[in-house]
Amino acid sequence: MRGWQRLLLLAALLGAAAAAERELHARDGVFVGYKEAGVDSDKQDAAADQAAAAAGDGKLNVAREGGADAAGAADGGGQQAAGGAQQADEAAAAAKEAEAAALAKVASVVGRTVVLHTQFGPIKVKLLEQLAPKTTALVWQLAQARGCKDCAFYRNEAKPKVGQGPPYALLQGRLPELADKAPLEGAIEVKMGHVCFIPGTNDFFIAYGDHPEWGTAHTVWGLVDEWFATDFIISQRYKTVTHPEYGTEMRMLLQEVPVRIAAEGDKTWSGLLGPLRDP
Repeated sequence: MRGWQRLLLLAALLGAAAAAERELHARDGVFVGYKEAGVDSDKQDAAADQAAAAAGDGKLNVAREGGADAAGAADGGGQQAAGGAQQADEAAAAAKEAEAAALAKVASVVGRTVVLHTQFGPIKVKLLEQLAPKTTALVWQLAQARGCKDCAFYRNEAKPKVGQGPPYALLQGRLPELADKAPLEGAIEVKMGHVCFIPGTNDFFIAYGDHPEWGTAHTVWGLVDEWFATDFIISQRYKTVTHPEYGTEMRMLLQEVPVRIAAEGDKTWSGLLGPLRDP
């Protein structure tokens, strides 16, 4: 190869290398990070990161706002529910107070009088007919019939010196000839002098003291109007018996005191009855 040809070849090679260098610099970063041609990767990355951050922050803000709205709605709903429950409780308490006031009012209204006749004398009981209309109707029906062959007092618990007992401050008996079991009505707190039935039974008692510990679990149907005979019965001899299920110590009369019942003014059972009888 001649000298001038070598020079032309060298010049061509140098030109091609320069063109390749220029193209390389022109396409610098074209495939860096698989981005479009002509975009500077560092600037694009920064812009993309900024845009993504902005978009992300926006979504986060929306989420936060949505979460705040949801939390606010939940709090509002919870407060509304709590307010509704409180109103319901207040309404129930007001209704209960109104019912208690109505019962207390009629509990002071006495009606006809029945007499429980014993060999220790009569026990007059004023009927609380407005407080316990069904129960007093049953008692009055029995008094009108002058019945109660098997009626008797069988438990005598004096008033305790301290506390709630034992003894439990009551004189308990049975009226088995009632036409039906005594229902639960006249459910007020038992006070001294109240005559009560144990609901669903024919067993009754005369309260010798207040009994707030019993709540309103008994049917209050009468008020004792004369205590002479009850004081004699409460002082009679007794034996202590332990309840087989509840373990309560009860004072049971050694000899039951028979009872006859009649309306006030009925002379059928006037005067002392016969002797005491063994249970």
